[in-house]
Amino acid sequence: LLVILIREFLAIARLAEVEKMQKRALDAVARDDPKAARALVDELSAFVAAKPETAAGRRSLAELRGEIIDGA
Repeated sequence: LLVILIREFLAIARLAEVEKMQKRALDAVARDDPKAARALVDELSAFVAAKPETAAGRRSLAELRGEIIDGA
């Protein structure tokens, strides 16, 4: 039972982190802030780095890192 509670707590904490990133993304769009958008892309990539199923997407993001990213 304790293991289940810990797993659920960690899942809720991850969801809260995703919600914070979403709010920051909306803010970057509203302010048309490319620096904030790039930082958020890097943070999101690091956030999902432990999940092997995200490898292809992270690789694509890395290849496009030098491209122009608008805040919007």
